Amino acid sequence: MSVFRHSAGLALAQFSEKILSFSIILLASRILKTEGIGEFFYYFSLVCLFIPLMDLGLEKILLQRWFKTADGDRPVLMTRLVALKLAGGLAALILALGADALVRWGHANPKAIFACFVAIFSSSMGDLLRRPRFTEQRISLDILVPILSRLLTLVGVIALLHHFVHGYQLAYLYAVANVIGMLVSLAGIQRCWPVKFSHLNRAPLNELFLAGIPFSLTSLFVMLSLYVDSVMLGHYNLEEVGAYGAAYRIILVVAGLSGGTARVLFPQIVKMANAGDQTGTGRALARVLRVHLMLFGTISIGGFFMADHLMTALYGMEFESAGRPFRILAGLILLVSFTNVIGQSLEAMGYQKKTMRITLLAALFNLGANFLLIPRIGMIGAAITTVITESIILVAQGVLLRNFPKILRQGRYLTRGLLFLIPVAGVFALLPELVAQLDTMLPVPTLGTWVAVASGGLAVVIIFLPFKTFWLKPIKDGEQ
Repeated sequence: MSVFRHSAGLALAQFSEKILSFSIILLASRILKTEGIGEFFYYFSLVCLFIPLMDLGLEKILLQRWFKTADGDRPVLMTRLVALKLAGGLAALILALGADALVRWGHANPKAIFACFVAIFSSSMGDLLRRPRFTEQRISLDILVPILSRLLTLVGVIALLHHFVHGYQLAYLYAVANVIGMLVSLAGIQRCWPVKFSHLNRAPLNELFLAGIPFSLTSLFVMLSLYVDSVMLGHYNLEEVGAYGAAYRIILVVAGLSGGTARVLFPQIVKMANAGDQTGTGRALARVLRVHLMLFGTISIGGFFMADHLMTALYGMEFESAGRPFRILAGLILLVSFTNVIGQSLEAMGYQKKTMRITLLAALFNLGANFLLIPRIGMIGAAITTVITESIILVAQGVLLRNFPKILRQGRYLTRGLLFLIPVAGVFALLPELVAQLDTMLPVPTLGTWVAVASGGLAVVIIFLPFKTFWLKPIKDGEQ
């Protein structure tokens, strides 16, 4: 299987898993309402903060060392990795229980923390168990297991959700489904089944643990940026956690598209960077970023103007308040599509340490700004902080790209993408008024929103197709 097909297959599977997860949240939100789904988001986000302890970079260590390890020694390596995973998981569970007691003093819920821990840890363990097959370019388990787990969760939601009293009980379904996924993932270690734990000498375990620290630190910075806002909001108001989480889930689903593009682009950038071809690297980046600018820029603009209507159409009238943070977060759709691609390209060009520092500084800003703004303006402060954090990352990445003037020179091809967004914004600005008129004419309250969205999409096609050659002027390989 080619690198492109390999990457594209995984990207499609991951995006499908995100769509299924989003469908679960949509269904659950209709039953649990803002406070119930907010309770679920809070506990899940709190446990996610400790993913770096569960993960410890062990998957990356396995991928780095697998082919350097003799076949007979691979079961020993797998034993040590699994043992470290179990130890890290236990530490994460203890810390999560303690953190819940601190954040929601007097309202701690060990059952909810444990259910979320089982769901997240079993998913992480399954990822590790599938790595040996992945090293052999056998990706069927990586495609099957996440989708299977989410399908099982979706079936459980449809069958049992009406019986739930509390939002955190949704984590029980995730836990059961992910444990089943972990058991299926055991097929990944058929040729390297862990051996006796007598092989767990302290020295090699310490060496593996120290090797994983850089990966864990990077993961910690990312987790802080993604989840600390929901945890802090949970200290004050679970309903705001629900509204903010509902808005943010849409961003995560759309971000999955740009993440897939970044993974496909990565090996191409590595090849050109190794050949010292800055101009070729710049052209490849410009082609992708121009499409991202037009596609994700359109989605961002549409989200900004249609925020209130989209939230109620997707989640129900009780989530009308989610429109306020979503209007702010809509800009994140475009920002993430750029930072995903540029960040992976910088790593492909050997700037891993500098991109890690950018992530660290952004995480520290995110943490400080959330502490400052959330107590004062709640979920609006969280949304503002998230967008500014991603903007800081993009600006810092741009500064790093200054070291590659031939790459920056190709940025001129983005100008037409910006011009494309001007008429798009003009059309989308009219959609809220169209919804108001349609709501008075149509029998179903939210039908007007979907008609308006479809009309906006048709207008974008009309703007794009007749002038396709202008908007997407070919970036020729001979141009400098």
